[in-house]
Amino acid sequence: MKTNPNIKSLYIHVPYCKRICNYCDFCKKSYDFSESLLFVLDLIKDLKQIMKKYETIYIGGGTPTCLDEKLLELLLKSCSNLLAENYEFTIEANPENLTENKLKLLKKYGVNRLSIGVQTFNKNILEKLNREVIDIEQIIKNAHKYVKNLNIDLIYGMSFSSFDNVKNDLNIALSLPISHISLYSLSINPHTVFYVQKVKEVDPDELANQYEYIRNYLKENGFEHYEVSNFAKPGFRSKHNLVYWRNEAYDALGPGGAGYDYKYRYKYTYNILDYIYNKTLIENEEVDVTSDFEYEIILALRTSDGLNIEKINQKFNINFLEKYQDNIKKLIDLNMIYCDEKSLKCRDNGIFLEEEIVRKLLF
Repeated sequence: MKTNPNIKSLYIHVPYCKRICNYCDFCKKSYDFSESLLFVLDLIKDLKQIMKKYETIYIGGGTPTCLDEKLLELLLKSCSNLLAENYEFTIEANPENLTENKLKLLKKYGVNRLSIGVQTFNKNILEKLNREVIDIEQIIKNAHKYVKNLNIDLIYGMSFSSFDNVKNDLNIALSLPISHISLYSLSINPHTVFYVQKVKEVDPDELANQYEYIRNYLKENGFEHYEVSNFAKPGFRSKHNLVYWRNEAYDALGPGGAGYDYKYRYKYTYNILDYIYNKTLIENEEVDVTSDFEYEIILALRTSDGLNIEKINQKFNINFLEKYQDNIKKLIDLNMIYCDEKSLKCRDNGIFLEEEIVRKLLF
């Protein structure tokens, strides 16, 4: 595997799951030991070719922790050899996969951030999502003994749920030893069970009400709203995800894995065997100045830090405030953004409308 020595972050996609969630449209398939053995051995071969250290490594999926213990250990060991000092090493997990032995492996090989796909604490809704119904709260408490930096994913805006359930999920979450929460509204995408079942998405006004409540509630309880869908206690922002949002480069491995090497944005095939034997790319977009500029704006406005005016002026050799002064003024008048000589940010009441702000700003 050839890689730019200046790239300091790596994403690895493990496409296997013990159960397929009814809403999921990521690259995934039901766990198969024989195929996963081929896949992990192929990953290890590629990882051994890398002659540098990473500041962040993120293993996502799928459900990486659904791998058998021996396969998981092989993967974790290979990754641990590539960690720089002061690293962040994240792995995604579902609660049912977090056995005592697997948690011990995570700690042994330096995993210091664990992202747990909770989605909801409501047992009836878990069944609706095709998730295993177990004692999630106890599993999170146990996981904290081994990995101190815990994120949980929650879903809101489910038409078969209620606003009260969203509030209850947040109350339970805040009673647990977590330092980061990612919240996503339910989207109904093609090629998912919910799409086939014709499950409806929540009305946009109701979705906005839930989002506003979530944002205010978590801020009142000590969480920084630092990206559209992400909240962290001070000092616990995801270093790896900040690489994406700052439009910085990152390596990628695994079927469905997407990377950016400063010249190209690429994505590997979803076909696992085709990935193993051919490393086929289904996307390989050369990054021109226009698309890079747009990415810079779009990603920055997702964050509470917003767009760094000095950075964008230097990177693209422009006077951003002068070039877009009319559009900036309109957005300020609409009370959607804050702007001074240093930065341009979505206001609190505008961050939910980030896509609309980008359109009004650039086009």
